[in-house]
Amino acid sequence: MGKYSVFSNLLADKLFEDYLNKLTSIILFNIHPKSIKSILLIGGYGRGEGGIYLEEGNYYFTNDIDLLVITNKYFKKTDSKIKIIEKQFDSIKSELNGIKK
Repeated sequence: MGKYSVFSNLLADKLFEDYLNKLTSIILFNIHPKSIKSILLIGGYGRGEGGIYLEEGNYYFTNDIDLLVITNKYFKKTDSKIKIIEKQFDSIKSELNGIKK
């Protein structure tokens, strides 16, 4: 069993961790780090059940990535910082699929 999925592959885990680091960097860039208490990976990947498959030498991550960000400040979904984070997440979403082995 891998770290993030039942697919046991160190390279897949590394690729996923690199992507998680990008997501975390986006969050930390837009919300002051002192306001963040914790960033948790939850859902399938957090439980080690995330969907990953290998096809023709490319890795595909099939589940969504659920992050829980705990802050000491309340943010509404309509807050401009949240909107910016969502747009930046969307802009790098395609980086996760079709990664060459």
